[in-house]
Amino acid sequence: MNGDNPEQLTVLISDLLKHAHTSNHRHCIVIAGEQIWTRHITSNFLEQCIDKDIAWLSTSPPENITTIVPEKIQSVLGNESDIIVFDAYSGFNPDAFGAVAGIICGGGLLLLLTPELSNWKNYNDPEYKRITVFPTSPDEMTGRFLKRLSRVIQEHQATTIIEQYQPLPTPSFPVLHDHKSTLHEGAIYKTDDQKNAVEAIKKVVTGHRRRPLVLTSDRGRGKSAALGIAAAQLMQQGVDRIIVTAPRSEAVKILFEHTIKLLENSEATKRLIQTSTSTLEYFPPDELVRNEHKAKLLLVDEAAAIPAPILEQLLKKYSRVVFASTVHGYEGTGRGFAIRFHNTLQRLTPNWKKLEINQPIRWAENDPLEDLTFKSLLLDSNLAHGKLSAPLNVSDLIFERMDRNKLADDESTLQSLFGLLINAHYQTKPSDLRYLLDGPNLSVYVLRKEKTIIATALLAAEGGFNEDIANEIYHGNRRPHGHLTPEVLASHIGIKKSPLLIGARIVRIAVQPSLQNSGIGTFFLDSILKHSSLKNYDYLSSSFGATMDLLNFWKKSNYSPIRIGIQQNSSSGEHSVLMFKPISKVGKEIFMAANLQFFRQFTEQLTDSLQYLEPCLVEFLLRQESINDNSELDELDRENVNAFVNKQRIYEACPASIKNITLLILQNSKLSEQITIEHKKLLIRKVLQKHDWKMLTNTNENTGKKSILENLRTALKPFVKKSL
Repeated sequence: MNGDNPEQLTVLISDLLKHAHTSNHRHCIVIAGEQIWTRHITSNFLEQCIDKDIAWLSTSPPENITTIVPEKIQSVLGNESDIIVFDAYSGFNPDAFGAVAGIICGGGLLLLLTPELSNWKNYNDPEYKRITVFPTSPDEMTGRFLKRLSRVIQEHQATTIIEQYQPLPTPSFPVLHDHKSTLHEGAIYKTDDQKNAVEAIKKVVTGHRRRPLVLTSDRGRGKSAALGIAAAQLMQQGVDRIIVTAPRSEAVKILFEHTIKLLENSEATKRLIQTSTSTLEYFPPDELVRNEHKAKLLLVDEAAAIPAPILEQLLKKYSRVVFASTVHGYEGTGRGFAIRFHNTLQRLTPNWKKLEINQPIRWAENDPLEDLTFKSLLLDSNLAHGKLSAPLNVSDLIFERMDRNKLADDESTLQSLFGLLINAHYQTKPSDLRYLLDGPNLSVYVLRKEKTIIATALLAAEGGFNEDIANEIYHGNRRPHGHLTPEVLASHIGIKKSPLLIGARIVRIAVQPSLQNSGIGTFFLDSILKHSSLKNYDYLSSSFGATMDLLNFWKKSNYSPIRIGIQQNSSSGEHSVLMFKPISKVGKEIFMAANLQFFRQFTEQLTDSLQYLEPCLVEFLLRQESINDNSELDELDRENVNAFVNKQRIYEACPASIKNITLLILQNSKLSEQITIEHKKLLIRKVLQKHDWKMLTNTNENTGKKSILENLRTALKPFVKKSL
């Protein structure tokens, strides 16, 4: 059979579709060749599939066909299609590929349209526009990711490849068991696994308090459906209020659909289901942390994509919680979630339960497309095997800058490295794999014990602009992609010459979980700083969501804050912070100017955009050596504070003096240690963040303004007669 014969191709693809339907498996068919040819072959076949639900993921799909735009992939999650056409000529977006693979139902096909596989690495992929960094242009990209992807596709036994000008393949149809018979057709529960999950969820409400459930599964196992079924049954049984949260409201679509299906006489919106006696309502994670929303049960879906500090706060606030997570998700990872959150669960709720849903519902077990998706996007990457535990002798460790050309061809090393990143960060996505291999300004460093990678870091080169471009950045007329630190220093902080400097931003750093908090990370950062490739750099920097653990980690290596974001991340509830470490003389000059400006703005931001920043973060950010030069309190301030402490002056008569002494105390670790944590929180919230009396009564368990004033006086009393 010849690849140029449309009729023979249609017959071949039709046979594959029939086999997929019989086995309830999903298959990937790669149609590789010139763009016009791939679209023609695909269109001819689809004309025979008028009874199928078909969608094209493309920037230029045929007319009169359902289209999925990669930028709006979230809008189709929860849908199902029989056939998806993924047009790689429009760009291979790894996140979109991982997402659409999950909406193809059992017995369906993914048609992947690509250039000739042996030459795909040389294709000027439109996706390069997302990861190119000034001054690199898209046609200068390396194609490492596409080269590896081509190899994985060609090595995958269950993928059928149809190439232009090549003989048609003879697909092998392995003998497969029909798993449809194991499903409970027509029943509320499709599998025994799902039924067990629903019962376990309900037991969280009816059983003992403080025994959360962690529910994990891969996609297509009915996890979200189980949450929705359990919610409906609990509402029918009289549970009056259930709250659900997830990284995005779209993530609870399936959950809501299954709840509505089982409830009679209910009213529903995208975020609320209400009966005459019960409600099920969605709130973003940060909203639940900030404000009080009572409920008999909290359901946390896609928990792996929510930062562990937010999950911990939810665990503390709600006595009955179910955490549900996808194990090998295209967004976040349940394995990383389990590793990072396990200790928290053990510490706060040692009687927590775990349940896995293994049997697929939407397709049969051992699904070929699922396996291809895992392998191509490294969703199933595991941490390095072997017994690694602290302490390690640093003299036995090997520091290395990776050759990314070799890394792309070394599947074992790449899996270990990416698996480490997946388990270290809650939002590692398939697109990060592409950036790791192709990012033009990126360097990859590792720390090894013999052949085992124990730590890795990704560094992005930044800056080095000429004066004209630096001036444009300073005035906000230009924002070169991929140069975060120079842009912040120039356009946000106002240091005009900062884009002239050459620096590197540490985009990610990850250490094996068993070796964390052992000094390995700090040793790794020191090794990176000493590396010859950074000899001519002016600074190193890093930007991340501010938590105490991370701030303390970076502080150990003498990184200091120069900016904190004024808005919280919608899913994490964290403010981003930019940490800076000067290297050269000019780098130190820039740092001193930036650090001083940060302090001046920060104290004012605390009464405005940062009014709800956690007190522990406020104290950390205030306590920087370079800004602790106001070591004396003037006589008038001292008299005012003394009069306030002795009830001779009301608070409203001397807030500036109280603020000045509060700043001095918090900036001095020896003075700060003399105050209880609760008193410290009160000083920060009232004196620096200007919370009103009513709000403080609610948050500090005080009985009213009078008790708050007494606590403020008690906090300041040890210092009024001392020389500060």
